[in-house]
Amino acid sequence: MFLKKLPAGYGNLAIGVLLAVAIFLPSNLAVLKFVFITLALVFASSALGVATEELAAYYSSAVSGFLNATFGNLAELIIGFFVIKNGHVLLAQASLTGSILSNLVLLVGLAFFVASIKRKSLKLDIKQTDTVTTMLLTGVLLLLFPSVLYILHEEKYTEPISIAVSLVLLGIYILYLVFSFATHKDWFLEDKAKQRPLLSKSQAALLMVLSIAIIVLLSERVSAIIESVAHALNLGDLFIGAIILGFIGNAAEHLSVVTLASKGKHDFVLSIAIGSALQIAMFVAPILVLISAFMNTPMTLEFLPIEIFSVLVSVLLANQIALDKRVTWFESVQLLGLYVIIAVVFYFAR
Repeated sequence: MFLKKLPAGYGNLAIGVLLAVAIFLPSNLAVLKFVFITLALVFASSALGVATEELAAYYSSAVSGFLNATFGNLAELIIGFFVIKNGHVLLAQASLTGSILSNLVLLVGLAFFVASIKRKSLKLDIKQTDTVTTMLLTGVLLLLFPSVLYILHEEKYTEPISIAVSLVLLGIYILYLVFSFATHKDWFLEDKAKQRPLLSKSQAALLMVLSIAIIVLLSERVSAIIESVAHALNLGDLFIGAIILGFIGNAAEHLSVVTLASKGKHDFVLSIAIGSALQIAMFVAPILVLISAFMNTPMTLEFLPIEIFSVLVSVLLANQIALDKRVTWFESVQLLGLYVIIAVVFYFAR
């Protein structure tokens, strides 16, 4: 009852803080501790999403889009930073793969399934499809170039090439923001009346700061105990990074999108999924590579062959759905089946 009286977003933050008390659990309860902390991360990420949307409502469409593009995947960036800081580079790489898969396969499959239960098919009206989907495919291909070099046994070059690719990706992403929010904003931004914000500008800013602080604290704790959890549950780096960590950072957004899709608001599902995957490939991954270059455990873009295959298949499927512009519940089931198979393969790929 008390939580319902709190301003928008603050209820989720309060739940996150309550769950965060789990950081004081003893080390022999690592699995339980991990479950509660990850749940706390989901609620804190949800609060950050609300804060971003509320703050964006006070600015122009271009600034609003920039805020969403910048803070949309901040949770993944923070989690990845602390995972790398604690020496778990493979986990950080896998979490990037998992975030892309979670957006393009799990989110799209779940959202379109619940939206199409009472409909024969869903007609998608997606503007800017060609630009965004082509950019996603380009970004993923560039992201995977160092992996190809690694497979060809040219390991000594992967670190400098990863840095070079990251700089190019980041440069393209910045130019994409200029393209979509400045020079060609009429292609991307709709002339719709903005929803009236529920928080004042100061309340939204405070919620954002508090949410980020909680995410930073929890991410550091998760990265510190994740090795113990993996050992206790007999999970490999690929599964725990791609399936568990990859899901955590996106869970709040997924729940929100699926809920809206169930109410018939499905037109934006694919654009959100592709946009989030785009941010991972062209913003989060390059930033982590560049930051880690100054750390004791630098991260490169050396992804495993199974990760490369899974990401490429997911991107091609997303492109196909965008081109088709019509989805049925049966196609959604196939997407969910694909995600389950990927999870099973990742579990056994040690």
